[in-house]
Amino acid sequence: MLQAMIERAITAKVPFSWVTADEAYGDNGPLRRFLEIAQAGYVLGGLA
Repeated sequence: MLQAMIERAITAKVPFSWVTADEAYGDNGPLRRFLEIAQAGYVLGGLA
């Protein structure tokens, strides 16, 4: 769901520099790869 929201923002040319998310997405490898390919800065939280 988060990736779809980001894809819509990119398609709509909404300017943004960073994506942040809590531990719900912190261990989401496909989301991390998507953000890297999209060249978007990101900080994804994780459980310690």
